[in-house]
Amino acid sequence: MNLWGDGPPAAVAELGQTSGADVGRYVEAVHAFAEAGAGAVKIQMLDPEALASPAAVPYWSTTRYAETQVESFAKAGCVPHDGWGRVREACEQAGIGFIATPFDLEALGPLFDLAPDAVKIASGDITWRRLIERCADDFDRLIISTGAATLAEVASAIRWSVSAPYVCLLACSLQYPT
Repeated sequence: MNLWGDGPPAAVAELGQTSGADVGRYVEAVHAFAEAGAGAVKIQMLDPEALASPAAVPYWSTTRYAETQVESFAKAGCVPHDGWGRVREACEQAGIGFIATPFDLEALGPLFDLAPDAVKIASGDITWRRLIERCADDFDRLIISTGAATLAEVASAIRWSVSAPYVCLLACSLQYPT
C-alpha cells in the first residue's frame, strides 16, 4: 500500500456500512478487493444514534429506504465499534492497508486497538476540533476530507492536525449516491 511512500498510488476500497452488520461479508470483500488490486480498504466506525439527529433527513438523493438518516443507517446495519477486528486481520492477511473513519469520540478507544494504517476524518467533521486533535495525537497518518469545507475550515483543520507526522488532504465530492 502506498499511503505516502514511493511508487504509484493505490486504490482504496470503501467498505462503509454496505453489508449490514455481517463482518464475514466484509472479510470476503477485503479479499476480493485485494485480488482486484486495491491497496487498502476503509471502514466507517459509526453509531447511528450518535451520528445524526433523529429528525435529520438523508442528505443523499434517494429516500426510498428510510425517512431519516438514523433510520437509514440503522436499516443498513452497523458493525459495533469493537467489531472490526476480523476485518483488520483480513487486511493483514491480504497484504493491504486498513483505514478507518471514526464518527464519534467513543470510536477512538477501539480504533486505537485496531492500529489502522491511517485514520480519515470525514468531510462533515472537518470543523470538529477535538476529534481532529485526538486523531492527530494518537495516529501517525491522518487523511482529512475537504468535501464539505470552506478554505478557512481546511486551514483550521490543518492547524489542529499539526501533531500528526503525516497529513493528507482529500478533495472529494459530497454527492450521494456517487
